[in-house]
Amino acid sequence: MIGYISGWTEENFKRILSDPYYSKKLEGLKKAGDEFLESEPPRVKFTDIHNFVLTGNRSVYENVYGEYRTRMLTFALLYNLTKDRKYIDPLADILWNICDLETWGLPAHVPEKDSLDRRRCFLELVSCNIGEQLGHVLALARDALPELVVRRVENEVRERIVESYKKYDFWWKRGTSNWTAVCISGVLGSYLHFATKEEIDEAIPLMVESIEGFLSGFDSEGCCMEGYAYWSYGFSYFCYFADMLRNYTEGKINLFERERVHDIAKFQENCAINDTQCIRFSDCGEYYRPYNILAHFLKNEYADLEIPAIPVPSGSGCDIRGFVWLDPSLTDSSMNPKSKIYHDAQWFIYRSSAYNFACKAGHNAEPHNHNDVGSFMISKNGKVTFTDPGTGEYTRQYFGNERFTILEPSSRSHSVPIINGKYQKEGIKEKAVIYAESENEYCFSMQQVYCDESLKSLKRGFVCGEDSIVMTDSYEFSEMPESVVERFSTLTKPELSSGKVVCGETVLEYDADKFDAELVVEICNRAGSVKENLYLVDLKVKNPEVKMEFSFKFS
Repeated sequence: MIGYISGWTEENFKRILSDPYYSKKLEGLKKAGDEFLESEPPRVKFTDIHNFVLTGNRSVYENVYGEYRTRMLTFALLYNLTKDRKYIDPLADILWNICDLETWGLPAHVPEKDSLDRRRCFLELVSCNIGEQLGHVLALARDALPELVVRRVENEVRERIVESYKKYDFWWKRGTSNWTAVCISGVLGSYLHFATKEEIDEAIPLMVESIEGFLSGFDSEGCCMEGYAYWSYGFSYFCYFADMLRNYTEGKINLFERERVHDIAKFQENCAINDTQCIRFSDCGEYYRPYNILAHFLKNEYADLEIPAIPVPSGSGCDIRGFVWLDPSLTDSSMNPKSKIYHDAQWFIYRSSAYNFACKAGHNAEPHNHNDVGSFMISKNGKVTFTDPGTGEYTRQYFGNERFTILEPSSRSHSVPIINGKYQKEGIKEKAVIYAESENEYCFSMQQVYCDESLKSLKRGFVCGEDSIVMTDSYEFSEMPESVVERFSTLTKPELSSGKVVCGETVLEYDADKFDAELVVEICNRAGSVKENLYLVDLKVKNPEVKMEFSFKFS
């Protein structure tokens, strides 16, 4: 078992070479390797690194650095699988290039003002994991690589990761987010490849403390408030860590035996809103792209999990676990997700034969927070209609002081009221108060997130029937409000008529005597500078009163 990864054995690699299940994946890997052989890697330029400081753009340098790592793993895997030495010289070159990098971290994470030593040894998401990946590369191709290259890789990982973990304090060591799982998994993997047994045994208790912090970041029932993409990201690295730890300790430390971990593993099936899309509260993308490596691994850990059908792997994926954790017997898996309430996170998920529905209460100081208390999503016949806008394009500004002036994280992009011209306020930690809850009903107060002294009470309630949902908003003010707007968000262009909004296959009905309707179009900025129209249906109250109650029917 190389690197203490379950399934990483020479026998498994021999089986993969002859198993038709992996043929397309192997073809993609070989094609990528041939293309890399015909081209030089892009240059790492200071101006690309510094671009993050100047403009906030992250992608230019990250794309170059990402290609370095992909080339490295592709060449190493292809050499191990084929024993063709044509991959060795370019592998040695790219390893040398990686060792030459001033820092292994990303510009978005490593401050330029830090000392050169601190920058060189800065431990963050990517730098931690490249140490483990370098260990994988040496395990796959050490016998063929020049001895000087091997020695340099070993020295760089020891100095930049093993010694840095001992020397420096990093916030993620005590964190509760995906950062902690990703970083500590990479550190453990680096230790297992490059540290002594004494160093490993001394560090493991501290590493376990960190992973306990990561687990504490989920609600008591296993909800990931950062959304499915971050669950997939962080929990996959938790599984990497727990698998290596279990194997290294010969089963003495087995985190998978905990029921809490079992509950977290079920988040995947709970957060699907249809076969291709997921509940996208917070910084979460719209489409449900199950991480097949993680899904297969978890299914083999917990037989009761429902995992999505995952096609036969194709493409040029070069993660070691992407070969040894895939299970050909699980190709035809399917899910039948149930209704679910996450009480601590305050997520309500209801499923009927006609539609799937999800709403959230919560607060506005959550991980990867959006100002979205009261937001909801509806999926009918496999298509999301009224929705949460999800994540925007990651830039420096997106994670800085300007975050809530940006469309996607602000409440102006969500299906929540606009009161006296004001949107919800960020940073408020008081949770909404649930006052009615059952299998088909979810009601809560949310006035505290508006910071409007005249707003004494705002209650939002959903009652779900077999074919329709009724949403009721109740307001109480201490003085006459200037304006109240009920806003509904969708990525599907709606059609407005008196008392009705048709959004895809969902129809919203309202009292036309009480509202003036208007359609506002804004532009969402997505990853890769992709633009997407966001349609905002504004129903403005014609005659605001101190006490008001409005009902809206979705069918």
